[in-house]
Order: sequence, then structure tokens, then C-alpha cells
Amino acid sequence: MMGRPRPPPIVAAWAKACPKACAKAGITALTFHDFRGSAVTRLALAGASVPEIATITGHTLRDVQEILDAHDLSRDVTMAESAVRKLEEWSKGAETRTDFSKFSQNAVSGPTLKMGKT
Repeated sequence: MMGRPRPPPIVAAWAKACPKACAKAGITALTFHDFRGSAVTRLALAGASVPEIATITGHTLRDVQEILDAHDLSRDVTMAESAVRKLEEWSKGAETRTDFSKFSQNAVSGPTLKMGKT
């Protein structure tokens, strides 16, 4: 039977060290999982993708997305601006990727390839 994948070694090491570090710092109201969740949000704000975040924190892709949704990060202005910059950068080379003029849009069947001379 296949279980949940093991977290990266850094996550396991931090989970083991966190209680001692919190006690030494006098932090009593936070747990390893609180810090781990905060890492998800901070990585997202820094521009990391969901797969990148999951790789670092050991969460599943779904768990990362749920954490981000819970904190409304999908509506963060900084992230929206970053997405627009990425789209603009991608659009600069769009003419070399696909010529969409060869397609027509049909409301019933969706995009179709135009046949004949173009």
C-alpha cells in the first residue's frame, strides 16, 4: 500500500528541531505546522509556484493550494501584478509559437482549424 510521500529531509529536520527552538525562544503558542504554513504563504508572496512550494515544504499540491486559498493569496495584488508581467513577457514571443489566425471559434463545437488556402 502506498502512503503519503515522505517530506524532504529539511522538513523532517526542522520538525524535529522546532519544539526545542521554540522553547529556547520562549515561543509557546506556535507549532511546527504553524511555521510550515507560514512558509507556504511567504514563498508564494516571493513568487514561488505551487509545485515549487510543495517541493520545499513537503505538502501536497492540493494542501498548498488550500493554504493559499485560506489566506486569499490568490487575490494578492503583488501576485496579480507578477502574473501580468509574466503574461506580457510570454506575449512578446507569441507570434513565434502559434498562428491563431488559422483557427475559427464556433460557439457550439469550440475552436476548429480552417481548411483550404490561408
